[in-house]
Amino acid sequence: HASNVPSARALSTAARAVVDSNWRNRWRVLLSVDDLVEALVETVEAHGKTDDTYFFFTSDHGFQLGQLNLITDKRRVYDFDTRIPLVV
Repeated sequence: HASNVPSARALSTAARAVVDSNWRNRWRVLLSVDDLVEALVETVEAHGKTDDTYFFFTSDHGFQLGQLNLITDKRRVYDFDTRIPLVV
């Protein structure tokens, strides 16, 4: 249960600006990941190994970016902090 949420004040304008900036920067970083995945797939295809290859993608659970009135944090034991997705 998020006991701090009912009593926590809404994020300030400055805090929201930090969250927005962090969010945009993280999406920019993901562009490079897209490029790396594309290069990997192209290499596997070029070697004719596509039918013999599995690609596994996973991620860490990131940070709260404004959720629960937290600017950037991951020290809370919320479900989305403790479960890490795996797509197969």
